[in-house]
Amino acid sequence: MRVLVLAASLSGLGALLATHNAPPSRQTRPVLINVTCAGPDVVNILINPWSRDLNEGDVVELSLNANANTEQLTLEPKDPNDWLFDDPFPYAVSKATPKQLTQLKGTVQKGHAYGYTLTATCKAGDGPAKKIVIDPDMVVH
Repeated sequence: MRVLVLAASLSGLGALLATHNAPPSRQTRPVLINVTCAGPDVVNILINPWSRDLNEGDVVELSLNANANTEQLTLEPKDPNDWLFDDPFPYAVSKATPKQLTQLKGTVQKGHAYGYTLTATCKAGDGPAKKIVIDPDMVVH
């Protein structure tokens, strides 16, 4: 299954759950998030990679780029009953503390969109801090 994050004018995070006959080895799969407030009404979001291959048992590690001009962001499913992971949420990610998602559900459905939000407080230069909410989806292919 392939999980893609889709959002208008944003890149997203995704995953591919591959099944193998041999027992899968557990690996950490990093995803780096960068939030840059370039001006009063300009926010750039980069999620790298936007698509992530996973094997059963793998760990997704969300990290906030050291150059981001926010100290922390929060990822939270829109519908807690309709989500990919069993890990308790919200998922807080800071520059100092990445968040590891370790409990991918066995009920992930192909073609289903899993909605979530990314929330952060961003500051551009000497301007005021501004709360931003990004609204992408993870889609299983």
